[in-house]
Amino acid sequence: SDIDEEAILSAAENAKNNHVENNISFLVSDGLNNTQITNNKAFTLITANILANPLIEFASDFASNLTHNGFIILAGLTNSQEYDVVKAYEFFNIKPIKILHKN
Repeated sequence: SDIDEEAILSAAENAKNNHVENNISFLVSDGLNNTQITNNKAFTLITANILANPLIEFASDFASNLTHNGFIILAGLTNSQEYDVVKAYEFFNIKPIKILHKN
């Protein structure tokens, strides 16, 4: 999901180009505030490439919608934001497996 319809169209086109369009659903939504998302079972993978404050705000929603052995991939952070975001997710017992820094 994304709040930007253009991002959804681009993601759907990329999925089609990579022959995985039948395995992924795309929809416009502000976070998990969409019944097509909340009516589903928990997710095994959640990805988010957004600003630090929304990532922190979504920590509870992401944690409650993730399967027991699921993964969350977070991107778009600066090094100075990393600590606060990691702490927000650790509160929900989600710990980093690996943190990558771009040079």
